[in-house]
Amino acid sequence: MKFNKIKKSLLEQKELLLTKQQESNDIDISGDEVDEIQGKILANVQAQLSSRNKMKLRSIEIALEKISEGTFGICEECGDEIADKRLSINPLFENCISCAEQLEMNARQNKR
Repeated sequence: MKFNKIKKSLLEQKELLLTKQQESNDIDISGDEVDEIQGKILANVQAQLSSRNKMKLRSIEIALEKISEGTFGICEECGDEIADKRLSINPLFENCISCAEQLEMNARQNKR
């Protein structure tokens, strides 16, 4: 299988994210007003990290599904193969470099 290394890496990342998700993140906000403020800030940061981890976990699951289906490494936009070098940098990329650049350009123009 062409993507064995990537699959192994994705499974390791998935396991790490699931482990992080299961870890208890008790924040002590007892104490004075400063402790309470710091606790709320930490809780907010953890919530943001948790949200990012869930999004990354979903991307990993999608990539693993594509590997199983034999559609991994195919650009979502044009249907061409994504370069192995690009996938080795980040196996969660869903577009070839040309389409990614075009999408980025379009996003910048839409912001104007």
